[in-house]
Parts: sequence; structure tokens; C-alpha cells
Amino acid sequence: MRIVDDMLIGWRRLLMQPLASGALILSVVIGFASGFLLLGLVHYSFHYDSEVPQQEQVYLLKHKVNLMAQPLWTEYMPLPVRQVLLDSGLPLDVSMVMPRDFRLKTS
Repeated sequence: MRIVDDMLIGWRRLLMQPLASGALILSVVIGFASGFLLLGLVHYSFHYDSEVPQQEQVYLLKHKVNLMAQPLWTEYMPLPVRQVLLDSGLPLDVSMVMPRDFRLKTS
């Protein structure tokens, strides 16, 4: 009987204060929706590279040019580094990516 009494009190409050009850219900819905969105973001973050085979064997080389005032780490390595890596015999494969606006001189 106590549950029924609590439900009656809740319905009475909904009918007597519709604006406050609506704001309360809306805030609970927004809270649940944002919680599910954050759970989806966490799932996406932890499973980002799950399709890459042997992902523990994939490395990205970065370098920092110390000649600038504020040197930043960048993943654009000079082209001779690729040949040095291949000659060392350590990697199984080396790939090279150039920025889209990169132009090679052809003369």
C-alpha cells in the first residue's frame, strides 16, 4: 500500500505543479541522453584501432626541428628517413604519406 500512496502523491504533484514537474522530467531525460552519448564516446575511443591487425606493431615516427623558436613534434619526416629505416632491416614494411598540397618537382 505504501507504493500506491507514493504514486498518488507523485501524480498529485504532477497535476498541481506541471511546470516544475515538466522541468524535472526534461532534466532527467537530458541527463540520461548525455550519459548514453558519453558511454558511446568512451566505447568509440577504446575501440578506435580494433580493426588494425597487429596494432601493437604499428609505429608512427615523429621529429622535432629544434631550429625554430617553439619547436613542435610533427609526423612529417624527411624522405631519406624511409630509406634508412628500410636499410636497417627492423621494419617489415614502411609506408609514406605526403600532404595533399605537396608538390614534387618534375623537371
